[in-house]
Amino acid sequence: LPLPRHLQFAMAYLRLSIFLAMVVYASCGAVELTSTNYKEVVEDSGKSAFVKFFAPWCGHCKQMAPAWAELGDAFKDSTKVVIGDVDCTSDGGKELCNANGIKGYPSVKFMGAGGGSYEDYQGGRDVASLKKFAENLGPACSLANKEACDAAQITFLTEWAAKSAAERTAEIERMEAEVKVFTETHEENTKKLQADFQASKTKAEDGATALKPSIGMLKSIKVGADGKAEL
Repeated sequence: LPLPRHLQFAMAYLRLSIFLAMVVYASCGAVELTSTNYKEVVEDSGKSAFVKFFAPWCGHCKQMAPAWAELGDAFKDSTKVVIGDVDCTSDGGKELCNANGIKGYPSVKFMGAGGGSYEDYQGGRDVASLKKFAENLGPACSLANKEACDAAQITFLTEWAAKSAAERTAEIERMEAEVKVFTETHEENTKKLQADFQASKTKAEDGATALKPSIGMLKSIKVGADGKAEL
């Protein structure tokens, strides 16, 4: 027996939805990065990396997905930048997320060509903002990319390249500890500002609550034709 018309329509709509979803995912230019392909796709590519670390269940990740997919399409043939996706819940993605200290989703980070460490992307998450940022991503200053360095950076690299690996490691640890202090200080100041804001908000609300009944009573007083209040 043929299916009722409303069921035929529902099945056709479902098939169309599945087809469109397949088209969208198939056209997504963002590269799925895992611990297996990361070295080849990012570290050895000579390209900068613009990467979104996400979890499939994350609502904000789902909202950002279309813009990131469009960004991936726009740069899928780029010789300068890799647009990547890391699923922090997958077997291949967990290691990358842990290595980069990912604590919230989505976390969007970038890194110049030649390696180094990721920096947090602080810009807008609409397509136009993402594209503009990606277009300006270039090779980071490094021994492999001296053309991206200014004179002061060349001097710095030359000085530290002449030192031992142990000295460089110690300096990296010192600088990272300093970064940690800056970050923790900022977080402490933010907490203090939040506490001050809450105290000010509470004071304002309490003051307004105390005065509003009196304001209401004053407004309720009617003035008669003789200019006197009607009691």
